[in-house]
Amino acid sequence: MFKNDSVSEKNTNLGLPKTKLTVFDVILIAVLLIIALLYPILSAAFLRESDSMYVEITDTGENIVYEYPLDIDKNIEIECGGHNYTVKIENGKASVAKSDCENQICVKTPPISKSGSSIVCAAGRLIVEIKSDFEEKNYADFVIQ
Repeated sequence: MFKNDSVSEKNTNLGLPKTKLTVFDVILIAVLLIIALLYPILSAAFLRESDSMYVEITDTGENIVYEYPLDIDKNIEIECGGHNYTVKIENGKASVAKSDCENQICVKTPPISKSGSSIVCAAGRLIVEIKSDFEEKNYADFVIQ
């Protein structure tokens, strides 16, 4: 009868010694959880909000036709690739409001506001892209020599 009790105790314990959490363990776990929960919020706030966002409009992705801050509302009239466009900057978002191209995909594309997002019109070779100063600083992840 006693042998069965000791066998079942070993199976539930898996041979590991019994330990209790100390106050230090609880504090360490709490700090790590707080950091894990706050990191995405703080990094987004400090990295993106402190960098100025702007709209870059290029033809064929090479020649910059226009640059304008994203935080100021404005309508921009542009002729590119034989087509006329109206790029609208409003409430921190950019969109193509009007275009005389055939398929109107650029006009139907939802407004963009995040760095790296873009609206492309293949017919007129127009690219409207959101950029930030953070990207221009060319921070290196690592250096290979």
